Amino acid sequence: MAGYRRAGRLVPVGAVLVIAQDAEREERLRANLLRGPLQNAVATTRRQFLYRHWPDEQVWQVPGESGKRRLIEVGS
Repeated sequence: MAGYRRAGRLVPVGAVLVIAQDAEREERLRANLLRGPLQNAVATTRRQFLYRHWPDEQVWQVPGESGKRRLIEVGS
């Protein structure tokens, strides 16, 4: 996330999607994003969720929110 923070401006995307290797890394990433949020919407998921579900299903989590969202809901 440091590269996005160094940009100093909004990155021209609807949302930054991050796929973590495991639950521990995803949790650390979300904690990092809560401490220093980006200007863009950010959503995380784990590889295991993408193996079992389509990417447009409710597999994305936005830091600071409970529950999972669909991809279309992340950037809106």
